[in-house]
Amino acid sequence: MMRSSISKVKPLYSQAYILLKNSITNGEFQPGERITELRLAEMFGISRGPVREVIRMLIQDGLLTQNEGPIQVYNPTKEDIIEVFLCRECLEALATRQAAHRMTPDMRDQLLLNVDNTRKAIDEQNASELCRLDQQFHELVIEASGNRQLIELSSVIQAKVAYMRNQILSHFYQHFIDTVDEHLRIVQALTDGDAHKAEEEMRHHIEKAVDVYRHLAN
Repeated sequence: MMRSSISKVKPLYSQAYILLKNSITNGEFQPGERITELRLAEMFGISRGPVREVIRMLIQDGLLTQNEGPIQVYNPTKEDIIEVFLCRECLEALATRQAAHRMTPDMRDQLLLNVDNTRKAIDEQNASELCRLDQQFHELVIEASGNRQLIELSSVIQAKVAYMRNQILSHFYQHFIDTVDEHLRIVQALTDGDAHKAEEEMRHHIEKAVDVYRHLAN
């Protein structure tokens, strides 16, 4: 792994936190891989003080774990995955229902642009861009709900969802190919103002991801 470069303008721990968080969610570290303060200090070229703050923040995010032993990259169990995605399904289903009552032409256009870009990423087999766009689509729907409490709650599990999304991609690329049609159905229901249909399509979409994880765990 190449040594990451950070500037001296923003707080060191803040920059290192973003870089390491992205590295973990992008799959540059293996689940269960051991992480040490020295390793991170050398990687970012900073002292151990900021590194300790980075570790604390990532443990809080759930991407690192430390249970009276070494610090390790989060290695989710089958139960963890199902629980996270059940929470995600409930939150995003509600967000989609509420978004259907607030959809504007601008919101619709942003979602359709995302779908077009997702199709291009699939054609180009650009895995990292595909994951980014999938996350962006769901964030756009959540933001369209206009529910600040729901947006805040969704952000709590966002890092874990991104991490798990990358694990799906490495094993089941076909799942993401199907994503375009599923996202289009969600956008259509939102555009029609059909809250029930929009919620139903979002639930189906997320339940398919849960099925992929169940397959991986068996």
